[in-house]
Amino acid sequence: MDTHLSENFYRDGGLHPRFKLLRERVSRKNGWFVPVSTLLDDLLEVRGHREITDHERARLERRWLLFKIRVGGTS
Repeated sequence: MDTHLSENFYRDGGLHPRFKLLRERVSRKNGWFVPVSTLLDDLLEVRGHREITDHERARLERRWLLFKIRVGGTS
């Protein structure tokens, strides 16, 4: 969550009150909140190492492109 922040979450020298409220709400949910490196290490341990094929990569890239065409890019 923290690496995908948009603008206006930090204002006037502090966190925006709405951002703080939503972050606190998420923190009370029954989740596993860990750094990405911990999550990736766990996935590697559970699922093992696997590289995607050229066909799988092309499929993912097409899906991403179609999504961007439909929804639009970020600015």
